[in-house]
Amino acid sequence: MNMKQKPKIKFQLRTTVVLPFVLQIAAAVGIVGFLSFQTSRAAVNNLSTQLRSEVTNRIQQKLTDYLDTPILIDQINAKNLAIGALDMRKTDAVLRHFWSQIHQKRCYPTTTLTKNSFF
Repeated sequence: MNMKQKPKIKFQLRTTVVLPFVLQIAAAVGIVGFLSFQTSRAAVNNLSTQLRSEVTNRIQQKLTDYLDTPILIDQINAKNLAIGALDMRKTDAVLRHFWSQIHQKRCYPTTTLTKNSFF
């Protein structure tokens, strides 16, 4: 008999029992890794959104303070002039007043004194 016989593949009992467990463990590790990655990605996106929001709010607050302070200084000076607390004829007192405003923490060194009220 000259028949071609196909080689029989033999499975060992050890391979048959261990292989499904190994595949299950590998699948479980892969799924847990994927879910951990997705969760951490969502957490990072959430944190970056919160950080951008906080930075935006702080910039808006600082900008509002920066732009409102000169207006407030002008209003204070106008009230001082109106009630007579600031006499424009006494240049030394006016200079000391403006100098003290410049050195205050929230004031800006843009306080100027002009001779004419109208330009």
